[in-house]
Amino acid sequence: MNIESLINDLDSWVYNDKSITKIFEFPSYLSGINFLNKVALLSEKMNHHPDITVNWCKVTILLTTHDHGDVTEKDIQLLKRGVCFGFRISTKLEQTTQICPNL
Repeated sequence: MNIESLINDLDSWVYNDKSITKIFEFPSYLSGINFLNKVALLSEKMNHHPDITVNWCKVTILLTTHDHGDVTEKDIQLLKRGVCFGFRISTKLEQTTQICPNL
């Protein structure tokens, strides 16, 4: 699987060290936590859980399939499903508060 070509059209996602990562910035700490909760709901539904780091007004999402030691189709599917709450669209608060209809 050519990861770089699969994420080429994704806004600011980086493939490095067998993972896909993006840092999302928010206007407040709580808006970042709200975003994290939406990522957590989708991840739980898909039974595929990213590594998530929370900092002041920033949330870092790292996707990899740990038992395979690299990015797999599960990671790509999580990215594609995440489009409805901001994985691909933007990190602006007004766009990340949209609720995923499939959750």
